[in-house]
Amino acid sequence: MNDTPAQSGSWWPAWFDWLARNSSTRIAPPDMGNATAGYKPLEPAPGTYVRQP
Repeated sequence: MNDTPAQSGSWWPAWFDWLARNSSTRIAPPDMGNATAGYKPLEPAPGTYVRQP
């Protein structure tokens, strides 16, 4: 049983507001792979497993 009342509209504005309050400045993502363990990235994102030829 769900006791949560239904709300109209989108949850996206609330999510953006939460992110703005709880996030710091934007930074670039880290490099993929694990260079310290000797693993190089296989290919740039999103990768061929996403983009099927």
